[in-house]
Amino acid sequence: MRTVLLMAACLLAGQGLEAEGPPPPPVEAAGVIPSLRPDSPEALDYAAGVAAYFRVPRRQVLRLQAQGVPVEELPVVCYLAGLARTRPSLVARLRLGGASWMSITRRFGLGPGVFYWAPAAAALEGPYVGIYGRFRGTPRRDWRRLAFSDLDIINCVNLRFVAERRHCRPVEVMRGRAAGRPFGLIWR
Repeated sequence: MRTVLLMAACLLAGQGLEAEGPPPPPVEAAGVIPSLRPDSPEALDYAAGVAAYFRVPRRQVLRLQAQGVPVEELPVVCYLAGLARTRPSLVARLRLGGASWMSITRRFGLGPGVFYWAPAAAALEGPYVGIYGRFRGTPRRDWRRLAFSDLDIINCVNLRFVAERRHCRPVEVMRGRAAGRPFGLIWR
């Protein structure tokens, strides 16, 4: 899907297929996760934070990024790998192979409930209103039936990561996302 979107964007811009630069951020029907350039100081700082928080060697996180995992998806790779007790490289390989975050979650026997974070449910803003509204509107015993988009999962995991790692209130991260800021800038 990324390739098709990139080709369409290049053709519309009149640049042909020779356009260079980082791959486009993941696109969902609900919107786009604003991303940082992979080689920017903010992206490198964010990757270092991911490595420290998830206790994954920094060079491994940078390798995942070099292989094509977008900066804002690094926390999702490491989070699911930790819960599944597997290597982040395996999770990244599935994702880069085209699997959705929801299918990867289910492949490892996990359910959508792993993306629910109680401290975040207290005050909701931005994209989190809809995400947590679905949790609230579904009995906990039925959460396994819920399905979330890649965008929803990226938002949930990064919310928890940024708030816990930076010791800030979840609503501060939510406000940054509601304003369209990339997680790597909310992080700073």
